Amino acid sequence: MCVQYLCTQFACRASGLQEMFKKCSRNVQRKCRLLSKPVIYKPSKTSQSVLSIYYVCPDIVSDVTTVVMTLSKQVASVGLAVFLLLMVTVGYIQYDGIKHVVVDTSSKLRSSGIKSSLPNLHKFLGGTEGKTKNLTRVADVSTFLLKTLQLNATPNISRGTERQSEALQAVLIHREIAKANNASSSQAMANHDRAPSTNQGSGKSCNPRTNIVFFKMHKCSSSTIQNILFRYGEAHVLDFVLPPAGNYLGHSAFNKRYMIKFPVEEYNILCHHTVFNAKGMAEVMPVNSVYATILRDPVPMFESLFTYNNMAWQYHLPNNRGLELFLKKPEYYYRIADGGILHIKNPMLYGLGLPKAYLGDQSAIDRKIEELKGQFDLVMMTEYFDESLVLLRDLMCWEFDDVVYFVQNARSKSAVKAVSPQAATKIRKWNYGDTKLYETFNRTFWEKVEAFGFDRMKKEVAQLRERNEYYKKRCIAEVTNKNDRVWHPPGIPVDSFLLKKEASNDVMCNRMAEPELLYTAQIRQIQKKRYGMQ
Repeated sequence: MCVQYLCTQFACRASGLQEMFKKCSRNVQRKCRLLSKPVIYKPSKTSQSVLSIYYVCPDIVSDVTTVVMTLSKQVASVGLAVFLLLMVTVGYIQYDGIKHVVVDTSSKLRSSGIKSSLPNLHKFLGGTEGKTKNLTRVADVSTFLLKTLQLNATPNISRGTERQSEALQAVLIHREIAKANNASSSQAMANHDRAPSTNQGSGKSCNPRTNIVFFKMHKCSSSTIQNILFRYGEAHVLDFVLPPAGNYLGHSAFNKRYMIKFPVEEYNILCHHTVFNAKGMAEVMPVNSVYATILRDPVPMFESLFTYNNMAWQYHLPNNRGLELFLKKPEYYYRIADGGILHIKNPMLYGLGLPKAYLGDQSAIDRKIEELKGQFDLVMMTEYFDESLVLLRDLMCWEFDDVVYFVQNARSKSAVKAVSPQAATKIRKWNYGDTKLYETFNRTFWEKVEAFGFDRMKKEVAQLRERNEYYKKRCIAEVTNKNDRVWHPPGIPVDSFLLKKEASNDVMCNRMAEPELLYTAQIRQIQKKRYGMQ
């Protein structure tokens, strides 16, 4: 099978692989998307082969565990340095996946590859033997090599560009070093990853927080926030609570039985679909975890849920009048629903843990809302999404680029159905509990905005939107609803993003545009590799 080398046109010219690159570049990515497992390939060892690289199809998996570079006389040290830097910079090697970078002149990697590589590493780095003689671990060698490349080779490839700086900085803080300092402390690892930052606009200095439970509410733009958390967790080598398959941590109250058991006592991020259960989540999350969620006006939320889940079809109603007919006698349709349809009355309260038997009980609803007020540090609002992210950024002490976003899993505008004023009144009445929930937390949301400062909020929203526009211009060629990589219900078009040609190897662009199911699968694979579970 023809597979694509992990290199740019420039790097291929330097290494003699340009012809192979040209032959393979057109057809491979489409094929790779269809594969359930990574493609792993070694080039044949011929006299013309100057580099041997273990790699995986970038559309399927997001990290490279081992990079083995075989030196020959045909490759100058500068060429190899440029090659590695380009691979890292354009995102072919994901920094959090690098465990080994070994330079070797042997025709095959020996079991004691680290020892055989050191003399050649000394020669390659040029006059640094004294500095490298104490390097005995692969992690030490890889870090030293990357640091040296950063210092000595960057002038030849646009030194100081923003993307390169980000990539190299991230590479130098890869998993092996972060884990070595304190394997039992996720917080210590996070502090090693980032120096204390100034929370822009507030003038206060704080340490970024790394532990968060984000309850992912259906049809409330929660996939977009989840993507933000995916990126942050991946970049900082954090541990996710993950389902064994798919993207659901069960369909009932969260229980650790529904997750993959990794060899850690606590996790950093819980952000997949489940039913909220504070007690169960506290069993796997640190005591200092931030608890956050997002709500939406019950009218557009209910229309979105009804349409997205094809409720008209499930109730044998005509598609063009399904919601209208349902609202004429919702109690009847609710009664005849099978056990699988549980989100059709007060769906937000149900997701937050109110049992189905109490979804029509006003006293139980009031008690649940009071309970939730004490359980969540931040309840965001879909209608004020950017303001919500500013509050989240402030709470977590993150940077603006940590919370930039492309809207994920949103229906195309053509699929959004208008709701008449009469239907809106019926939806609010039918979902009395969700209406009260939304109104309660909308008040608390604006109380937080007032405490934050309206002028400061306006300024920071503008800054966030400016960064969003920057990434849209940098990354996106087109918004489409014809991308088969994005799952969507039959007949419901969902928008996704086609990247610009020049952004196809841009890590940030790819991560921001990555659909939930694919990104979840990548994170699951990364985390399993981290703990030797593959």
